[in-house]
Amino acid sequence: MLSSRRDLCTRVLKRCRRLNVEQQQQKTCASTCSMTGCGLRAQQPDLVCCQWANLPIGAISTADKPLNITIHHSQRRQEQQQELFTTWKQAMEQSAVIRRDEAERQARLSQQRATAVQEKECQLPMDMECGCKTKREKEEQEQRVLAEAREKQAMQVAPQLQLQVEQRPASTSKPSISVINSSTPAVKVTSSKPQQMQMSFHRRHLPHECIAFSSAEGRKLFVEALNSPKNYMQIYFPLAEQFITQAEPAYCGLSTLAMCLNALQIDPGRLWKGPWRWFSEELFDCCTSLSVAKEKGISMSEFICLARCNGVMTKDYRANDEFTLDQFREVVKKSCSTNDEIIVLNYSRKALGQTGDGHFSPIGGYHEELDMVLLLDVARFKYPPHWVKLSLVHDAMQRVDQSSGLPRGLVVLKENAHATGPTLVKNMILSADPSTPLKPAPQPCCSSVTALEARRVVEMQ
Repeated sequence: MLSSRRDLCTRVLKRCRRLNVEQQQQKTCASTCSMTGCGLRAQQPDLVCCQWANLPIGAISTADKPLNITIHHSQRRQEQQQELFTTWKQAMEQSAVIRRDEAERQARLSQQRATAVQEKECQLPMDMECGCKTKREKEEQEQRVLAEAREKQAMQVAPQLQLQVEQRPASTSKPSISVINSSTPAVKVTSSKPQQMQMSFHRRHLPHECIAFSSAEGRKLFVEALNSPKNYMQIYFPLAEQFITQAEPAYCGLSTLAMCLNALQIDPGRLWKGPWRWFSEELFDCCTSLSVAKEKGISMSEFICLARCNGVMTKDYRANDEFTLDQFREVVKKSCSTNDEIIVLNYSRKALGQTGDGHFSPIGGYHEELDMVLLLDVARFKYPPHWVKLSLVHDAMQRVDQSSGLPRGLVVLKENAHATGPTLVKNMILSADPSTPLKPAPQPCCSSVTALEARRVVEMQ
């Protein structure tokens, strides 16, 4: 809308009255409006008339000259608003960009910290003093303490459980176990034994009567016996090549026999696994049942029977009153000074201060000066190989075997070149064409006591 300078001043005066401006200022504004411009310009800079201060005064000196004041004012306000909006929008966009960059930077820093901590924990050496090592050591210590506490608790609870089992009446119902298979109907298997708490052990400590073979003192004894003039350690090396751990807790006799037969290089005459012929516990399936041997072990007579059925000569000694310590010492010296005779002991662990009772193990050497023998215990999960006094071993053999009522003793094993069992097959194979298929000869079994005594070899040359 177009308006003159006077109309504009009139509106300004009305606004001045509304703003309670003094009358003198109104007169001044009215009197000076047509000459040098609005007198309120310096005194009231916030009035509407001050918005067109940039206009030249000479261009609006006449009172009736029309001016597009309102249009100029509206455009200016719109431009200011547009500038403010543009500035605000740019500020918001920039703020969003800044926030996004900050979030990405924080994420990168967090990832870098996690990676640095992981690398520090994984790459630091174990001997370096760090928090990771301290934490691991603390956890290991806690685990050891917990394991000791559990073992102690189990040892305290075991007698109570045993007492409860013994006091339980015989009419206790048998627990039943259901075996379910998707292809077969359910079968119930009943057990006649009461359920007991399962206990576990990891090895046993040797009593003070025994010296561990791997200890400093045990190594010293081995070196002294090996460097002695008579060298009663000849049999150690064939046995050490075939030293095994018994596959079952009651397999000490079978494992000892397999170890000795392999040390004497006896050919079993039948396959073990694949194309190989080799002695292992499961091949001794005569003289006694493997299921019975797995549960109760074997006696000395059954050991002799199995040895003879598999091609070795045996000479056994019962440790009665007639078998003196000096005789035992001479047998040990004779066997340990060669590499083709092996002494297998059948003794009671109780006499050596060990847990358990009847056991089989071979002698791996003799220390003449200290009168000690090296026992290669096949129950390595329980006791390691150890040195023990010969007199103590003699006393352990004199203990009576409850299954037979006879004292225990020893058996000397030697390869029999005239055997009718697997050794004969071995000789046939050595002299025959290697391409000829193997046809094992029948193995006579001397499981009865009468046959065992009839086949006994009194003297070995």
